[in-house]
Amino acid sequence: MHQSNVNLLDLPNEILLKIFKILNNIDILYSLFDIDNQRLDMILQEKTFTTSLNFVLPTLYDSFFSSIAHSIIDRFCINILPKINNDIKSLTLESKSMERILRVADYPNLTELKLYHVNNHIISQYFTNFSHVTDLMVHDIRPFEHEFFLRIARFFPFLKILSVSNVESQFMMNSYWNIDNNPLYSIVEYPNLISLDLRSSYIDYIDQFLNQKKTHLPRLTKLAVNYDELIMITYNFTRKSLLRNCAQVKELLFERAFTHKKHFYNYFPLL
Repeated sequence: MHQSNVNLLDLPNEILLKIFKILNNIDILYSLFDIDNQRLDMILQEKTFTTSLNFVLPTLYDSFFSSIAHSIIDRFCINILPKINNDIKSLTLESKSMERILRVADYPNLTELKLYHVNNHIISQYFTNFSHVTDLMVHDIRPFEHEFFLRIARFFPFLKILSVSNVESQFMMNSYWNIDNNPLYSIVEYPNLISLDLRSSYIDYIDQFLNQKKTHLPRLTKLAVNYDELIMITYNFTRKSLLRNCAQVKELLFERAFTHKKHFYNYFPLL
């Protein structure tokens, strides 16, 4: 029987594009971009491959994430990111590789960030110029304190969508940040935030965001939260200090359907 060997580059562009779209775009860019082949470069600069880049890998434990291999990061920083930076709209980063990726190029069209193992220092040091980011996800295995969210508000002033993933209690919840007795306590202002997802967060963060003495959310219209924790933090929807930030919510996402409590609609009059 006659056998013929078909080289990858013997295939037409349409077929190559279909094959590449099935594969991980990080792997494809790492393996085939900027290898002295203009045809491949042209195909891989299609926005399907360059718009959203994820440099984070999950581990065996759900709460832990790691950066991809250093050799891959090296090649992206030296050969790839400086050439596709204008196309990138979304980055998923982990703290160990974050500095190199953010500093190797400007990302003028970046609007979405997903940050793992992020803290006050990282936010202050690396995000002073990302004023166009509107969609942010932050994750860590250490607590986010009030100061962290003040920095988020400062460095991402146009933020519209925020997701917080943290299952650790805030250390300062009931001690240093005593909002009734601390005149230096600043309220976090998110003037443009319309969507907030707290489903993967400890109950403290529901109070952090919905308590008007801590945070002001004048445009919040979509809220995703654990229903049982919402009942606890609002005292069965009777706690007045959480009313204001819920008043404009038009879409409320829970993990399952519920029969609402007596005072539910006092909190969410637009539902």
